Amino acid sequence: MPRGTGDAEYQRRLRLVLPSVIDEFHPELVLYDAGVDVFEGDELGHLNLTSAGIYQRDRFVIETCVGRKVPIACVIGGGYDRDALALARRHALVHRAAQHVWAKSLCLR
Repeated sequence: MPRGTGDAEYQRRLRLVLPSVIDEFHPELVLYDAGVDVFEGDELGHLNLTSAGIYQRDRFVIETCVGRKVPIACVIGGGYDRDALALARRHALVHRAAQHVWAKSLCLR
């Protein structure tokens, strides 16, 4: 992604690419490193995603895998911030997204 990419462009590209990659490769497992160095205030990431954008990214990745019956293992990664609580909140977004997808999938059974 180009330096400075924000939520809308990131989501557009992710939604364009991820489903076709999974459909083409038919993975047996997806290992997803939900890095938060894409956050708009991160000194090393150079992208401009908001916390809402990171949550949307994580939820879309998880929903895409679950919807295709591909197991997914999510880990936190990246993210640099002197405010440990703010960083922890960003790392927790993937867990919130996974909980949302899990609850939604239980309702569909």
